[in-house]
Amino acid sequence: AVKGRKKEQAIHGFQSRMLALQAVFVLLCAECFVIVLLTIPWPATFRRALVNAISNSSVLTLFAKPAKYFFTFLLAMWAATTREMLKLQTEHKTSNFSELAVKLEFEMRMFRTQRDFYLVGFSALMLLVVGRLYYFVKEVNSLSATKEALKRQADQAVLAFKSLQGENETLKKEATLVDSSSDAKEPSKALVMEQHKLKEDKGALERMVEDARAERDVAKKHSKALKQQAEGLSAEYMRLQAENESLKNKLSDFEDLMGDEVKKSK
Repeated sequence: AVKGRKKEQAIHGFQSRMLALQAVFVLLCAECFVIVLLTIPWPATFRRALVNAISNSSVLTLFAKPAKYFFTFLLAMWAATTREMLKLQTEHKTSNFSELAVKLEFEMRMFRTQRDFYLVGFSALMLLVVGRLYYFVKEVNSLSATKEALKRQADQAVLAFKSLQGENETLKKEATLVDSSSDAKEPSKALVMEQHKLKEDKGALERMVEDARAERDVAKKHSKALKQQAEGLSAEYMRLQAENESLKNKLSDFEDLMGDEVKKSK
């Protein structure tokens, strides 16, 4: 009865573990889809709409905190699979198998632990990459909005400066006509005050234009740096994907080799 209960507990634990690994595999597929969706060079209109949708999505904001807890869970699961894989590798080196069936069963356990190790590890890594891409997308969208606002502000300041400059030229011409046609020796005090005020407004507008241009240049540099970081993440993802494909090919060769050994033993 005790052995039967232990066997049922082992079967239940194995089923729970398989369900967890299936969920991790689905998550890994979803992460790969999201990364491909964000790294494909879409047309400018579609890319802008996609960035706005991701940045302003309240659903993704709600999922941000649970994703941190799930990332912690994946790290713990990866640590457990790493420990089990190293334990089986040590036992494989120190054990002498008298029967081929026992050896093959043990090696299949090692294969499953290695598969779980790579699956959970890449899933945790891809979740981290998706989180960073989400942060960069929000940052780029915010900088784009700031850039557009600064550009409109600078254009309005330039228009106001040109308008005041035209009014100043008009007042200067009127003052010249008044001085030439009037016999008065001193210029009008109101006209002098108006010209002085226009000069002050002109100086303030020039400073506003310079500040707006400086802020626009800073925003451009920041946006370029974020773009370079996003390209670096994309290159790292491609490298990891190539490494994943290489590991899959090695595991496939291992399965073929094990299948040939089983056939030969039969």
